[in-house]
Amino acid sequence: MKDEFIYGLILGIIISVLIISYIELSTPRRIDLKPISPKAAKNKYCSILVNEDCNVSTNSILIENYDANKNGKLEIGGISNPWNPDNDCGVEATSGDNLATLCLCYYGIKTDDECKKLCGCS
Repeated sequence: MKDEFIYGLILGIIISVLIISYIELSTPRRIDLKPISPKAAKNKYCSILVNEDCNVSTNSILIENYDANKNGKLEIGGISNPWNPDNDCGVEATSGDNLATLCLCYYGIKTDDECKKLCGCS
């Protein structure tokens, strides 16, 4: 009887740990829940570009906490040509959130060189 009780207790603890672990792992988490302004996003991600000596494409600077392409979703990523009119800003945008789409959608900038100038690159 005592052994059955201990066996049941241990089995109950194991099941409880598994359930709690499943709940913890299946709950979606966001990287940064604090809203930021377009200017704050520009400053943060332009500083990454400048730290790279402005030698990388603005499309390669991925934005993790701001909807740069204005499609209502946080989509970290980029595409090969963010300046293509087919990848416009807004609900239908498929361009992902990166520095290039931030420049295009919030500042009306249409080239990588212009975006770099906005960030302070010469």
